[in-house]
Amino acid sequence: MRLGDLLIKQDVLTEENLKKALELQKGTGKKIGEVLVENGFITEEMIARTLQTQLGLKVIQLTGITIPKEVRNLVSVNLLKKYQCIPFELDPYNANILHLAMADPMDMAAIDDISIVTNLQVEPYIATPRDILTAIDRCYGASETMDAARRFTREREQLRGNAEDTIEEADVSDAPIVQLVRSLIEQAVRQRASDIHIEALESKVRVRYRIDGALYEKMVYDNSLLPAISTRIKIMGGMDISEKRKPQDGRMSVMVDRREYDIRISSIPTVHGEKIVMRISSKLNLTRDIKELGLNLDEMSMLQHMLAKPYGILFVTGPTGSGKTYLVKTLARLLKVPLAITDATSLTEAGYIGDDVESVLSKLLQAADNDVDRAEHGIVFIDEIDKIAKKQNTNSRDVSGESVQQGLLKLLEGAEVEVPVGATSKNAMVPLTTINTRNILFICGGAFPNLEGIIKKRLMKKTSIGFGADLKDRFDEEENIIAQVTNEDLREYGFIPEFIGRLPMIFTLEGLTKEMLVKILKEPKNAILKQYQKLLELDEVKLEFDEGALEAIAEQALKKKTGARALRAIIEKFMLDIMYEIPKDDTIGSVTITRDYIENHGNPEIHLRDQ
Repeated sequence: MRLGDLLIKQDVLTEENLKKALELQKGTGKKIGEVLVENGFITEEMIARTLQTQLGLKVIQLTGITIPKEVRNLVSVNLLKKYQCIPFELDPYNANILHLAMADPMDMAAIDDISIVTNLQVEPYIATPRDILTAIDRCYGASETMDAARRFTREREQLRGNAEDTIEEADVSDAPIVQLVRSLIEQAVRQRASDIHIEALESKVRVRYRIDGALYEKMVYDNSLLPAISTRIKIMGGMDISEKRKPQDGRMSVMVDRREYDIRISSIPTVHGEKIVMRISSKLNLTRDIKELGLNLDEMSMLQHMLAKPYGILFVTGPTGSGKTYLVKTLARLLKVPLAITDATSLTEAGYIGDDVESVLSKLLQAADNDVDRAEHGIVFIDEIDKIAKKQNTNSRDVSGESVQQGLLKLLEGAEVEVPVGATSKNAMVPLTTINTRNILFICGGAFPNLEGIIKKRLMKKTSIGFGADLKDRFDEEENIIAQVTNEDLREYGFIPEFIGRLPMIFTLEGLTKEMLVKILKEPKNAILKQYQKLLELDEVKLEFDEGALEAIAEQALKKKTGARALRAIIEKFMLDIMYEIPKDDTIGSVTITRDYIENHGNPEIHLRDQ
């Protein structure tokens, strides 16, 4: 029976979606499973569970497994990537049997080749392609990148050229430095890293991944490789490889495991060389429908009225993780206009030691594929706008504060601005074009730390004396005091009157509450709870979360102060053992997650099928 028929039989896939997938498959050369996953009809986990039911093979989760060194050395990494498989152990009762995790356990060619190479009998297990590739990166990634680094060093010595000449001459897919950079990005994606930090130290290059907010050191190279790595990344990001004395920004898109990722690149000169930071985000999660923004009817009506305007200027405040960037991306998608997102912290007067203010329009032009007409009706979101507030108690020239505000005035009021085409900075080698900013929607956003104190100070001026007077601590317990912000408060914060005057609409976003986080857990179509429930349904196990458990998860997420991003990490922590152990026991009929389990005071409630 074919995979599509198996999925329909297991009620995982509809016939209509299968027909759509078969149409999309034509001429691609891809397997039907890949097409189904790429287009969101099913998940890799659903395919694995279906194959388990049909073939009678076990599903193995590689996340928590440590693969012995003697097993890792049996097969080359190239062969494992070719067949999407990885050996994880020798049979404890028969050392001649090798347990092999496979994305396609019906691939007899892979089983035969692995058996020939290892001289062992192969027993296949089922695992998702993503888990397999992640395990390969975890076990072989460091050695693979180090091998690429050694090959690059060897070739450079043979050519007797410097690192930059070598990379420019060898800029092909099989070049060692190209493979090294590609491997760094792929490993970061598979390990769910949000950032890649490449840091120049005195005698070495350190590569660190930011995973769940924490930085982890992954690789260390000789400092001589830094120019080549930096040059390769700049080429990929469309940056100026000849400029090493000032910060630069770039952008690129990569495909990893059939998913497209957007990578924002920043380079900063340091004492020992350039430091590079790459921010990774999946394009699948960039935007949502306007109905998913959580607005009430009045707010929705106001927003739709604002969207009917062809231009305007907005000023957005709100705590970290409240959804400022998310809101702007949704608006851009609804309006079908190009969007440029820039960080105000990189802007300086006249562009020295940073970008000039015209660079925000350069990014908008790039987002519009160099179409001036589309760019003139696009959206520019200037994030971290609070960082250009006028510096207090300083006599030095404020090149990154008040000066930037003054530089932005001409953009906000509508002007003809010359911007470079295909670059973010002006130079003699780059052609220029003119953009009229009159119909561009400028949105400035920031977290504005300590703004609450300024608002409280203003409100306290209204207090009086006597038994009926307002107490001085009246506003200390005000949860959403930032919503009472006025132009007066912004001037006190450090914004010049001319700048504020060109931002006529000011609104605030509230931080997520416990109730909101509980709704995010339960209500969206792709809510994480529904995903886990569906996976266990394939094993005929019912998964339930009581209200106490949901509230406990939300409470833990609030403590992390990272918004809804914390929910997945918390749930995966508690679901790992359940997803691994429950399918092994056919007698289990349902599992209930309780508050005690989330708070580490007990175990989940397990009910047998006959009870």
